[in-house]
Amino acid sequence: MADLARRLRLLGVYWLLTRLFFLRHAETEIDASRPVSEWLLTQRGEDACRALADSAVFDEVARVITSNEMKAVLTGEIVAERLGCEIVKCKKFRELDRGKSPVLAREEYEARVRRAMALPDQRVEDWESAEHAIARFKTGIEKVESEKQEATLIVSHGIILTLYFSELKNESKNAFERWSQLAFCAWGLTEGSTVLRDIID
Repeated sequence: MADLARRLRLLGVYWLLTRLFFLRHAETEIDASRPVSEWLLTQRGEDACRALADSAVFDEVARVITSNEMKAVLTGEIVAERLGCEIVKCKKFRELDRGKSPVLAREEYEARVRRAMALPDQRVEDWESAEHAIARFKTGIEKVESEKQEATLIVSHGIILTLYFSELKNESKNAFERWSQLAFCAWGLTEGSTVLRDIID
């Protein structure tokens, strides 16, 4: 499929070139001794990612762009190896910035996520606002789309992907409930602003 996209590009046909695949990183190993952005994948997460990559769902993808956070990079590397392509890191696709907060208990973490999504124009504690995070993320999407290249896979994170897909589907009021359903290695597909596969599947 990627070869077809390249031939169409040479002919000036771009109808495939706005197809964007999105992938949440694989399961991570919680490690209070490291910043969250440096967390690594669990073995189970690596295995699940390899199984997904081997399933051929991303076979039309010609390039892989990841967040600059380690868990996204490691996830992207697994898929890129299967596809035989390089990865590009882009900080626009990092997670909603949660400051220097220590690792929180699950209930407290979920409460902060709920507040951040319910009050998108406000900072919750020292977290980046949801409004700022989604604007930054969309700037990255606009750049990718403007390059008019083949189908692209963007490897990112749970909160920011939930915010983005919730907005596309006009379900921002239900963002927290959608985030609660989001699995590791969940993937979605868009073409322009049309959701072809919801990341909450």
